[in-house]
Amino acid sequence: MLLETVQEAVRQGSVGFVDDYLALVHDWGISLEDVHAPTRVMVARKDTSVAPAHGEWLVEHLPEAELLYVYGGHFGPRHGPEMQLMSWVGSGA
Repeated sequence: MLLETVQEAVRQGSVGFVDDYLALVHDWGISLEDVHAPTRVMVARKDTSVAPAHGEWLVEHLPEAELLYVYGGHFGPRHGPEMQLMSWVGSGA
């Protein structure tokens, strides 16, 4: 599934990847402290791709954020917690 996703992502060229990487180095014109929407950040305790400290930092800088820890690494399994998060997003909370 991952291979198919990457193949589709680059099917029309690398412009999307370039745009994503440029977004990492440019100012977005907004401060995290200015975001006043309920936010939940899910962090996998044993993630070696995205350190849990990154999610912790985000929650410290977003005024209305909540941190959700899940077990495992970067890729599940955590179907239950992910579905709860998606339900929360869909509820308009």
